[in-house]
Amino acid sequence: SSLAHSSLAHSSLAHSSRACSCLSLRRMWPDGVYFDGVFSVSSSCGFLPIAELPRTLPSPLWDPVSLLLSQLPVHLCGDDSYKGNSKGILGRPSAIVHAIANLPNLVDAIVPAYSPRTIATLFRSYAFLASAYLLETAYATQTPEGKYGKARRILPKQIAQPLHRVAKALGQAPWLDYHYAYGLCNYAIKDEQKGLDYNNLDMVCRFAGTQDEVGFMMVHVNINENGAQLIAGIRDAIAAAEEDPQSLVPALAKVHAAATAINSVRRSMWKASKPERYNDFRAFIMGVKGNDAIFGDGVIYEGVDEYGNEPQQPRGQTGAQDDLIPTLDIFSGVTEYYPTNKLTEYLIDLRTYRPTSIKRFLEDLRERVRACSLAQAVRTHPSAAATMVGIVEEIFLFRNGHFQFVQRYIMANTQHGSATGGTPITTWLPNQLEACLKLIDDLLRCDSLAMATSIVNAMAKSSSTEGIEDEESEAMVQAVMSAVPELSKEEASIVMRNALETANRARVLQSQVDAMVASNHIDSALIYRLNDGRLDETSHYHLKSRSTTAAAA
Repeated sequence: SSLAHSSLAHSSLAHSSRACSCLSLRRMWPDGVYFDGVFSVSSSCGFLPIAELPRTLPSPLWDPVSLLLSQLPVHLCGDDSYKGNSKGILGRPSAIVHAIANLPNLVDAIVPAYSPRTIATLFRSYAFLASAYLLETAYATQTPEGKYGKARRILPKQIAQPLHRVAKALGQAPWLDYHYAYGLCNYAIKDEQKGLDYNNLDMVCRFAGTQDEVGFMMVHVNINENGAQLIAGIRDAIAAAEEDPQSLVPALAKVHAAATAINSVRRSMWKASKPERYNDFRAFIMGVKGNDAIFGDGVIYEGVDEYGNEPQQPRGQTGAQDDLIPTLDIFSGVTEYYPTNKLTEYLIDLRTYRPTSIKRFLEDLRERVRACSLAQAVRTHPSAAATMVGIVEEIFLFRNGHFQFVQRYIMANTQHGSATGGTPITTWLPNQLEACLKLIDDLLRCDSLAMATSIVNAMAKSSSTEGIEDEESEAMVQAVMSAVPELSKEEASIVMRNALETANRARVLQSQVDAMVASNHIDSALIYRLNDGRLDETSHYHLKSRSTTAAAA
């Protein structure tokens, strides 16, 4: 407890000022309130750590751990090693057992004087070693069809005890997570002048050691570069809803721009990491909960008295633990449309795996959005409502793109039916996609947009062509602007596109789900057919052709 108190001392001021920030500082949402020594949720950092973590542990005490991590990857020389024999510890069956047996137990070296950043670096290191040791057998014995083997189920005390201690200090589960370990605290900038473009980032700790693994995770870091702009826009929008309604539309436009940029970077995943290489590292990032076929009833943490030799079931790291889309969900009101079911329970459970500062931010954001009646404020002005439709559309497109990642990276390459976080891969994302479509539909029907939506629907119904041609869409936009002069051309285009697309998106989504539930697997041809022959949806409004595609699928 003294270690936890010391390592998180930096967050005590932020924690004590939480009520002040929420109740008194109505005109501001000051940076520095959500700070824990590693992460500072703010308009300068977004959800990224305040700086990249150290690439190695303090020397010479921690040299055995640093050396083991450097020798860990399956391929020590990156992509070149596919053609050679440069295999690391994970590339040689059971070599990890000998390596861990010779690792000293340094639990007593973890002292209260360590800073939160050092504690986080230790957590990353030991979390990697834990997953490498336990899941090496699942990786080594996976079948050509992508069915994983059994994992080891007892974590040796020289890993279990140090991992438990640093996890406790950070308020995290003792397992490889998205923020501190595999993702947001696991990057190294190559050239400071080139920023966080994924091509300019290296991965500090690796399992496969290939460029596909690096690209896969560094795109996630690159996406989060837009978190600062997102938080700034949300802060301005809440302030406008509370005190300055005239500023609401520009603030929402800032949020929309951030959401659009987030989606743009996400699409770079197709280039950054080849889908057929995902199984080179996916086995190592599996969690315990929800993956009974790999772990049985859980993992024993040897020598950790708190667990009493009982199996533990932490969830695995997953992009679903990222903070950008959950923040947008809360801000836009998508959370109010989540269905009450087991899938939503999974979503709530995943929230507990975030850093404490980010969890507090999301809790406070939910309170602020409700307290300022943002949903009502948005619906009273056509421009605000249209911009919010655009924001929710970007959330939908993000999730739909993610769903296509699931289809192409996972389902086309493996028979394992659970995601790394333990959620069911065929129904998890559609659960949230449906919520997005329902909110968009409600926004389009609100009083300030109802007339515009009716005009689009009437013109589409009277169209004599199979689809909506460019000339017709331009005519629709002009008609909407004439009927609702408050709308700009961009806002009118958002209304038109979503009025035409929403019902068809719902039908295509249902066809995807039906096909996957029926087969529990999917092949490449079906992936393309279910997505109208496109990888990653862009804006189209071909009503009859989309309906025909959905029916055929």
